Amino acid sequence: MRQLQSLAPLPVVAQRLLADLDRKDLSLGQLSEVIEMDPALTARIVGLANSAYFANRQPVYSVGDAVGRVLGLDMVRNLALGIVLSGPFDTKACRAFDAERFWFTAMATATLSVPLSGLVRDREPVAGEWAYLAGLLHELGLLALCALFPAEMSRVLSQREADKPLAVRTRQALGIDAMEAGALLARRWKLPEGVAVVMAHYDAPGYQGPHSQLSALVGLAACLAASLHQSQDDPELRRPWLLALGLCEDDITPLLHRSQPRVESLQALARQLAHP
Repeated sequence: MRQLQSLAPLPVVAQRLLADLDRKDLSLGQLSEVIEMDPALTARIVGLANSAYFANRQPVYSVGDAVGRVLGLDMVRNLALGIVLSGPFDTKACRAFDAERFWFTAMATATLSVPLSGLVRDREPVAGEWAYLAGLLHELGLLALCALFPAEMSRVLSQREADKPLAVRTRQALGIDAMEAGALLARRWKLPEGVAVVMAHYDAPGYQGPHSQLSALVGLAACLAASLHQSQDDPELRRPWLLALGLCEDDITPLLHRSQPRVESLQALARQLAHP
């Protein structure tokens, strides 16, 4: 916990991106100017816009092109923030950490969270852009633990105990799990409240409190993302989140069918993010 709390402050680019999250008047030029303060981030955003996943026919050469022609302002801002916030964590020493799987789960969860937010019929509507950002960042605590405690987390991730969830094994090894680490990170970096709640509770469908619907929505999206990654679909695993959201299996079946053909290109996108 002390190591998490003593992490360096956010880079200037991340601070600017966070400050711009609530701005309704943010222009393409203003966002491009912030991202272009970091050449490495600029290269990654342009590279993502040129990936097969977004099926863009014309090459993208600038952040402005990526925003205006391919990704849109909200997605570029959220992707840039996700890349910058993950930047401080070098997980190479954690041999069991699968960076490609991490980014597949992050991108798939973010992507699935947006249409799921449109299905929610509760009195707490969730904006698609907030659902996307929360989905993208939900496992940031896991990334931090793998970077800070590579040997311990490598042993935890290598275990295959069916009766012990990852959170339990992590707490036994470190005294803290990825969600608790995420909550500490969110406070340290002053992330938006809704995103912080998701990072702390996305794996707890019974959570009741502020932003509980956003948390359950991202939890369901993460569950669906895992089934896409493993090519195994177990409806029982997502039942608690469906109940929490007031949804049924028929509500999400069309979304799963639409997502299946994009798995391969999403895996390629995850490789691109995992190996900059």
